[in-house]
Amino acid sequence: MPDAQAFTTTPEGVILLAELIGLDRWDFMDQIGAGRQAAEVVADQVATVAERLDQLASCRDRLVLLSAFAAAMCPGGVDAAAATHLAAAAASLVPVSRSLAAAPAAQWWWEPPDPHHQRWLCTSGEQLPRGAVLAQALRAQAAADEEEERWSVRELPWPPEDGKPHSGTWWSAPLGNGVFTSTGPVGPLPSVELGCAEDSVGEDRFEVWNVEISPQARIWNITSTDDWGRLAARYPRDVTASRRHDWYQPRFRSMVRRPSLRDGDQTRHSG
Repeated sequence: MPDAQAFTTTPEGVILLAELIGLDRWDFMDQIGAGRQAAEVVADQVATVAERLDQLASCRDRLVLLSAFAAAMCPGGVDAAAATHLAAAAASLVPVSRSLAAAPAAQWWWEPPDPHHQRWLCTSGEQLPRGAVLAQALRAQAAADEEEERWSVRELPWPPEDGKPHSGTWWSAPLGNGVFTSTGPVGPLPSVELGCAEDSVGEDRFEVWNVEISPQARIWNITSTDDWGRLAARYPRDVTASRRHDWYQPRFRSMVRRPSLRDGDQTRHSG
């Protein structure tokens, strides 16, 4: 079982915990504005739902938790401000974190990816890229990123003029926008992507293919920030100029570089 406080150490984690206890972030911020301490407001809400924490700890419905996760990962404008105050109230959320960490429905978040249950999403009529086609897609994406970076260096001033950052590309999928991959299934959903896309992937209808990973594939399991950092250091792609206007905002401030994949490499996110 993961650390009982695992979800209290990141902004996304505390927002997820707040979602699970039904904390209204607008009301939360109103109370902060009225002079209440964040820890006090959160503790009151935790006390309100205390009897339901045992239900959370015994939850076996993966889709219920996936829905809460999706809601936490698609925040509104209030969440960037609320996250700072929620972080200050992390100690009050430990009972919720402990229950979530114990939930059977959450254990797969820490398991390594199953190479026999991967999914590929595509729009109708697209063909699954593989072999030389996939290698070509990787090279094309790298070339597009390099061109966007050169353009951004020329055209996007830094620091932003008048304090107004440019909002542009912030996605970091090394396969580009045309190749969607996902773990699955989860409950009745054939793919995780169908239940928790942070932004719309741009289509209403998809084909979902079952994909088995080759036994010879090199897989980099990301289970910590250190894993991600080592991957970025080994396969760097500098996209600072094209991404910093978005990534230097509070929600993305910890990101300035992203990894790329060389031909033949596979990356899978654990959890």
